[in-house]
Amino acid sequence: MSKLTPEQVAEHRREAGRRWRAKNPDKVREANRRRKATHPEENRKAMRRWRTKPENAKKNRKAMDRWAAENPDRVRALGAANSSRRRAAKAGVPFSRDRAVTDFYEMAGSAASAPCTYCGIDPGPGNRQVDHKIPRARGGPHSIENLAVACGKCNRDKGTMTPDEYLASQGYKTKSSTTR
Repeated sequence: MSKLTPEQVAEHRREAGRRWRAKNPDKVREANRRRKATHPEENRKAMRRWRTKPENAKKNRKAMDRWAAENPDRVRALGAANSSRRRAAKAGVPFSRDRAVTDFYEMAGSAASAPCTYCGIDPGPGNRQVDHKIPRARGGPHSIENLAVACGKCNRDKGTMTPDEYLASQGYKTKSSTTR
């Protein structure tokens, strides 16, 4: 019986590991999930290194294109949320990177029914806009608490007014105008 070299032992262990991973994909997935959760910065660096390799750049681009084709509403919502974040940052207004903000943009664009906050009419999917109740131009934050669904006409007409100012300009009585 011949003795195994250290390289042969290492290869034998690698092969045993490959077989075990093939038989236990759920355990592997769970272990990877735990590792990513406990070492997020290390994971980001590893993904950055992977993406920068020329042979992986094309794979990554294809995967991103495939995801975008399968999720057009999500792509539209992400684009709108990112655009708002950029404008808020440029104006020096506080903004949230919260997933809830992106989800709100997605819901506004694709929900079966989401009437305008101001006139109550539902303009339908694709025609709704997200309005900042307290306008960013007046220091309103870009956060979920400050967002509302609006039709294009109300959003344009409202401009930099607060909801009470806008509703009063349209002839509606608001809570704050009746308490004065």
